[in-house]
Amino acid sequence: MKKTISLIVILFASYVSYSQMQRNNNFQQRGMMDRDQIKKMLEMRNESLQNKNNQDNPLSFLNLSDEQKKKFKEINSRHNISSKSLKKEVMRKKLEMQLEKIEDNIDINSVNKLIDDMSDLVAELKKSEFKKTLELSSILDDEQKIRFQRLMIRKRQMEKSRLINRNLRI
Repeated sequence: MKKTISLIVILFASYVSYSQMQRNNNFQQRGMMDRDQIKKMLEMRNESLQNKNNQDNPLSFLNLSDEQKKKFKEINSRHNISSKSLKKEVMRKKLEMQLEKIEDNIDINSVNKLIDDMSDLVAELKKSEFKKTLELSSILDDEQKIRFQRLMIRKRQMEKSRLINRNLRI
């Protein structure tokens, strides 16, 4: 009798421990974490964001004077205002293109016109971006221009990687 009871207790204890292990394993597989792990991740994320904001801020990286910072912000805001309307127009043309694709009888002439209009708008955006880059570089000294060029190269690389990642998800 004692052997049977002890066997039942041992089996019950092993079942409970096995169930606990399975539960923890399921949490890990689902990506569930306990509070301490979540707090630690949040702290690390906040630290990395603070460091990123301090290091990757173009104004701090370029060591701009107060006057240069003011001109930098002025040029950027002027460009953002002008490019915002162009970007909205491109988006509107894309939506019109989607509507044309949905229709049963697709008018090829209107689709071609939409494509041409979108091409013109994108060209205007690129010209505006180039003009902004020239204006920004005109207020910099030689050392700052080199740093600015590095920033622009890094920006292009990030845009390319974003496009590649977006295309991989599709």
